[in-house]
Amino acid sequence: MRLVTAESHNFNQRLSHTLFGLQDALDLDASAFSEMLGVSGLRYQELRSGRSEVSVQELYSLAQGLDVNVGQLMEGKVDLKLLRQRLRGGSELLPDAYADKAHHLARSIAPKVIHTHLVAHHGQAFARSLFRKFHVAPELFDSLTDYIGPMIPADIVLHLHQEEGYTDDQIRGVGTMTFPIVPQAVSETLRSLRTPQRLYQYFFDYLVPRSYDRMSTYHVEAMGPTYCRVKVKTSEQAQTAFKRKIVDNRAGCLYRQGVVSSYLAHLTGNFAHIQEYSCLYLGDPHCLFDICWNRAAAIKRLDC
Repeated sequence: MRLVTAESHNFNQRLSHTLFGLQDALDLDASAFSEMLGVSGLRYQELRSGRSEVSVQELYSLAQGLDVNVGQLMEGKVDLKLLRQRLRGGSELLPDAYADKAHHLARSIAPKVIHTHLVAHHGQAFARSLFRKFHVAPELFDSLTDYIGPMIPADIVLHLHQEEGYTDDQIRGVGTMTFPIVPQAVSETLRSLRTPQRLYQYFFDYLVPRSYDRMSTYHVEAMGPTYCRVKVKTSEQAQTAFKRKIVDNRAGCLYRQGVVSSYLAHLTGNFAHIQEYSCLYLGDPHCLFDICWNRAAAIKRLDC
């Protein structure tokens, strides 16, 4: 028989208060904290409500998840500042797969866009939990002008494609969330260009190579009153940095198509339609697609 004394009960109450106070201080969602404790959602609710006591196994699991000393955890003497940095991430704390500075050829806006989509469609807890699967945190990408490894957003959207059942069009839809995220100054510049032709010429000649993407080269093959045809290849810089000819994956390509389509919305309020003809990630020598901004005319003239 287990003897429960008032002293042990009070200790467990204090311990529970410490642990869940720590969760709140670190702004950890229930899913992430449950994972660290090694418990189910139901067990988490029992612990959080005080209906059950934290076990030694759960305590050690949490200490391991937070990478802290168990004694410090029990006494509430952990370094919150250090823990926040560790959990939220920092360029010096990126996992090895994303840490090589030579690979930082894409903008931080990409994971910020993906996170915004996830929060809007699945909620904050799901979004943070998914980012944690890749050992990164959304706060790492708050500075939209930072360059990051393109595999960070590519791996996340690939997971959505393969594990969450997102279709090609849904992955493109994630990319269209770029529209509300783009800085106001950029949006104003795009609106001042007045026509889709001028907007996309500016986008590919100036905005992409300077402010968007260094891992790919974009070449405008043709420009008409209703469409723009673009050929995309992996840049020489990216091939040299990654030591391979093809960087990232098909889902990343679909995401970028959605990004490209979103820029029309600054001018017309509508996303462009993408008609794809070939894809590097499906074995073709390059990606080739049309950006159609007058879909009715495009269907008639270009079969978009």
